[in-house]
Amino acid sequence: MDKLGGNPLREKQTIATLHWLSAETGEHRESGGTSNGTYTYDKELCEDFHIYAVEWTKEKFVWYFDDTVIYECDITPDMQGSFDKPHYILLNTALENWDENTCPNEDTDLPQRYYIDYVRVYQEA
Repeated sequence: MDKLGGNPLREKQTIATLHWLSAETGEHRESGGTSNGTYTYDKELCEDFHIYAVEWTKEKFVWYFDDTVIYECDITPDMQGSFDKPHYILLNTALENWDENTCPNEDTDLPQRYYIDYVRVYQEA
């Protein structure tokens, strides 16, 4: 899940993206992202806590925002091997230069804060 800044609409958006190394080419691939994984909430995301979830099965990945499905991605043969290794959860606040509209500059409100109430991980028995 990503969040971009740079304009008022983005303050209401979260982005579901899956990244993997192609089994066919060995190159980075992704699904979702700003092209079709973007979900727009009715208020700014910072106004309340939210539940972000990813369900990972043998067949697909499903992203949720407050119990609403916002994106799904089937696991394809090109993804084989990418999800057979141990993984970890990364939670961070990163300021990045995605494009000219999201670059940190002298108007960037710093310091930024990122509040996480809890993290849960479940696994099928």
